[in-house]
Amino acid sequence: MGRVTTVLDAFLTKHCDLEAQVVRMSESATREAILKARHLAEYPEVLSVNIGDIEADQVRALLRDSLVGPQSEVLVIWASENESALMRFEDVVNFYDDLWYPSRDDIWILASSPLVLIDIDHEEMLSIRAIKKDPSG
Repeated sequence: MGRVTTVLDAFLTKHCDLEAQVVRMSESATREAILKARHLAEYPEVLSVNIGDIEADQVRALLRDSLVGPQSEVLVIWASENESALMRFEDVVNFYDDLWYPSRDDIWILASSPLVLIDIDHEEMLSIRAIKKDPSG
C-alpha cells in the first residue's frame, strides 16, 4: 500500500519553490502545539466569519487583517493528520486554499507575537483569537 499523502505533502508538491521555507515539525512538537492550540481555542473570538459563501480574496483580506505581520513565522497545524509546519504568514495567506480543504480539514494557524490563533474549520468557519499574555495588561 502506498504512503498516504497529507495536506502538507500535497502543498509542497504543488509549491516546490516554497519547500526550503517550510519547516515540518516533529511528531512531539506537533502534539505539544495541538495541546497549546486547544487551550487557546477556549479564549473568546475577536472575529468569527462563515467563509463558505465569500470569495478567496475576501478570505485573504480577513487573514491579512488578523494582527499577524506578513513576514511573521507561524505554525500551521493539521491536528487530524498529527502534522504541523512553520511557514511565513504571507505564504499561508496567499495559499490558504491549498493548505485547507472545505468540508474536510480543520487547521489552526498559531502566531506567537502577538499571540494569535486562527482557526479554519471543516464547516467553513474562520475564527480569530488574539490572546494577551498578561491578562492584567
